[in-house]
Amino acid sequence: MLKHCVSTLTCFKINKVTSISQFIKFSLRNFRDPRGSSHFSDNRYPSGKVSSPYRPQFTLTEEERIENEKLPVEDRALDWKKYMKHKGKLKYTTGVYLSDVEPFPRLKIMMICDIALNHIRQLPDKFEYKHLIFNYIKFVMKIVDENESIIDIETQIPNVNSAEDIIEMLHNEVILLQTLIDSKPWEHIEDEEKDFNAKEFFFMTAAFRENGHPNPAPFESAKHKKNEKPERPATA
Repeated sequence: MLKHCVSTLTCFKINKVTSISQFIKFSLRNFRDPRGSSHFSDNRYPSGKVSSPYRPQFTLTEEERIENEKLPVEDRALDWKKYMKHKGKLKYTTGVYLSDVEPFPRLKIMMICDIALNHIRQLPDKFEYKHLIFNYIKFVMKIVDENESIIDIETQIPNVNSAEDIIEMLHNEVILLQTLIDSKPWEHIEDEEKDFNAKEFFFMTAAFRENGHPNPAPFESAKHKKNEKPERPATA
């Protein structure tokens, strides 16, 4: 009986450790760079070999960093070394239940923006939301790029209270973009516009059809008839 209990407890511990390790692996998913390994000729992206997103997957030489800074912020390669820096001390708590303080908020914001840009590029230009969210992501990236102080970033981005709120907002935006790519709502919008245009054309051309009615039916036409006042009987 004792051996059975010990073996059961051992199996429980093994299963628990295995589940914890699987959870850790799931939570530390690799950062997927939108540009792919073809961005550099020497293939610096060891995809699947880096367990933590805070460890750079590649490094830029000083010459490459100078050339990278000349590009618009939305077209640059993500510079881990630059965005892991911030001025001032981090707060001790977010004041929100189950919300931890982000140790590298500038890097996390730029990483999520980079992923969002990758999804935005997959949307067609005729989809108007693409241009709206692209300009907003570019706006956030520009503020993070120009300000090393977390407080300055939090105050310049509207409708947010903390850097953690910005990260959560961008995370939700990435999920929305993934949903849009899968559902392709612009195709449904095109179908509805085609149906609407057909109905609009049908009613607009009704005046030029027989009897001037969208659904012609037999009825007495009063066209070119004079409206004559009927005679009233003489009264006393």
